[in-house]
Amino acid sequence: MTNGFILLMKNKWLILFFCFVSVGILAQEKAVTSKVTLKTGTVFVGEIIVKNNEVVMLKDSTGARFQFQPSEVVLVETFVPSKTDSDLQQSSTEPNSPLNTNFSARFEIVSATVSMQNEDNAKLLTQFLLSFGNKKVLGKDIYVGLGAGFLTVNNSNINLLPIYLKVQATTNKNRTSPFWGVESGYTFSVNNYFKGGAYTSVSAGVNYKVNYKTSIYAGVFGAVYSIKGRLTESITEGIYAYEGIASLKTAGLKLGLQF
Repeated sequence: MTNGFILLMKNKWLILFFCFVSVGILAQEKAVTSKVTLKTGTVFVGEIIVKNNEVVMLKDSTGARFQFQPSEVVLVETFVPSKTDSDLQQSSTEPNSPLNTNFSARFEIVSATVSMQNEDNAKLLTQFLLSFGNKKVLGKDIYVGLGAGFLTVNNSNINLLPIYLKVQATTNKNRTSPFWGVESGYTFSVNNYFKGGAYTSVSAGVNYKVNYKTSIYAGVFGAVYSIKGRLTESITEGIYAYEGIASLKTAGLKLGLQF
């Protein structure tokens, strides 16, 4: 019985020893995190689930999973973060970013030819636009914002102030990506010659991410504007002037900066 008691005690201490060692190993593994840095400068912190030639998958502290192509990744490193590092990582990690991190502005210049209803000669339209909004809607690269601008048609009395809602999205997470955009709003008159009205525009092109905050993009632009004022129309009896509503149809180029 004495030998059995001694053997039991030895097994008990052996079991306790393995428990302490296991807890220590688990605690150490839990403290180790991985940091994935993308070409855009965005940093993701969490546990690497899959890493091969086709995909890099990471799970963050909230349990959310993120998947990247190897071509998007600059660096994958493993380290034990301090408290300060942990706070910094959370603020710099894209999925946990607060709204003010995703807040951005967009400045755009549009140059387009415009054809006016009942007029044969095309004119040049120039437009400047500035909007503010959230560049990360629904966790995707979709910008939604409100903006205002100035529009003028050369050699005419058409000068308008557009107020609009803007939606623009990139089609993938690569540094260089196609984009599409839609704007819809209302234009207000600057003078008494022509009054504004509703308008809608669409655009598409290429977006380049300089870093997490800054992007530049360029593409084609098309829009239809409704205006009211004194219009002229050529008929068999001559030129007929009247007060009415006309449509301005435009097509041209757009250059933009997100910051």
